[in-house]
Amino acid sequence: MKKLFLFILTIIVFCGCEFNNKEKNDYKHYTINDENIEEYVEMIQYTNDDGIIDTYLIAIINEDSESGGDEVLLYKVKDKDYIYLYKIYDGSEFKTILKDNKLYVINILCMKIYTLDQYNTKEKEIIFSTPNDGFIYNPKGLLNVNNDYVYYPANVYKDNIFVKEATIQCSLIDYKCVSK
Repeated sequence: MKKLFLFILTIIVFCGCEFNNKEKNDYKHYTINDENIEEYVEMIQYTNDDGIIDTYLIAIINEDSESGGDEVLLYKVKDKDYIYLYKIYDGSEFKTILKDNKLYVINILCMKIYTLDQYNTKEKEIIFSTPNDGFIYNPKGLLNVNNDYVYYPANVYKDNIFVKEATIQCSLIDYKCVSK
């Protein structure tokens, strides 16, 4: 009976360890000089709760030469070895801000927030509700993330005619925006 117990325990330990290693190895790996990486756009370094500096890259990866490159978020596993975490956007211009362990990325359509946690990095997409005043607000970047708000500069248009530049304040709670 004791041998059977040890045999079952051994199987559980080996299967459990294999499962955990398999999870980390399931990520697609890239190196900086990988032929699929056209360039890296931005390097983000964040000191995690354990005091370790984690490195992330936003890179343009071209898996299919016909469709052009996609901007993706990569995490540095070890020297020159990065794993693919998320596709950020495909070809559209975007701006970023790192605040605490969150990477805020905005483009003309929406904002994505990445909670940086190595292999466990999470993505949240937000579509803000801009003021219903007949104007179109096209983000030009990110100014600040403060408390429960994000601020970005925008070109303001009405009937496809440029009207002015404005600072937009958007709530990260109810996703409503106001022009400042």
